[in-house]
Amino acid sequence: MRLNILPALCLLMITSACNTAPAPKTIGLKQEKLAPCPDKPNCVGSMYPEDSAHYLAPWQLAVKGEVAMKKLQQILSETNKVELPTAQEDYLHAVFTIPVFGFKDDVEFYLPPEGGLLHFRSASRVGHSDLGVNKRRIEKLAQMMAREGAIEL
Repeated sequence: MRLNILPALCLLMITSACNTAPAPKTIGLKQEKLAPCPDKPNCVGSMYPEDSAHYLAPWQLAVKGEVAMKKLQQILSETNKVELPTAQEDYLHAVFTIPVFGFKDDVEFYLPPEGGLLHFRSASRVGHSDLGVNKRRIEKLAQMMAREGAIEL
């Protein structure tokens, strides 16, 4: 009977540790850039086209940058299991909590002063692979923003 409890106890300990992982120090803008993705397949971003393993094209704005950022903030605030620790005119940081295990992913958006593009970075806090979760999240958000007329697909 004890052997049946051991795997469950181990899983509980691992997921509890992952749930409390603090936000990485890479969060935020550094010299008007989002951080590059680490050398793990659990991150996507739009600022470093030379990193083909993680790169997705930035979003082309169809409206003024301020309007797009407000629409994005509205979409994120209406999404379940999402917190918005930072919401500024040119930068948003959202924390997505994955159901069941409670893993946290950090998603950042940056509107550069030159306008026209909206950059993003979506990364898991823990683990190695995310099985494509961050890429699908960005693609889903892009579709929602396009339906609202904020970006072009």
